[in-house]
Amino acid sequence: VRCFSRDPKDGSDAPPTRHMRVQEFREDKDRLRDGWAWVGYSEHVLERTKYRAKKTRRKLHYPSECDIGRAAREAKQKYFENQ
Repeated sequence: VRCFSRDPKDGSDAPPTRHMRVQEFREDKDRLRDGWAWVGYSEHVLERTKYRAKKTRRKLHYPSECDIGRAAREAKQKYFENQ
């Protein structure tokens, strides 16, 4: 389907609603709903949060905007140059 800038929005670009995202984690895909799918969804959210936190911690280890981080990076470079 081709869309132009002046076409009215039809809602096809909207993200799925929360209950649809939860039901993606149902155990039996043939059933319409699973009452315990929220457990899988919660585990998925937890794993995603852990991954993002790990990435953030890695980026914040030596932030370039922080004077302490900049000094630590320079000290580390001098240490390895002397080795």
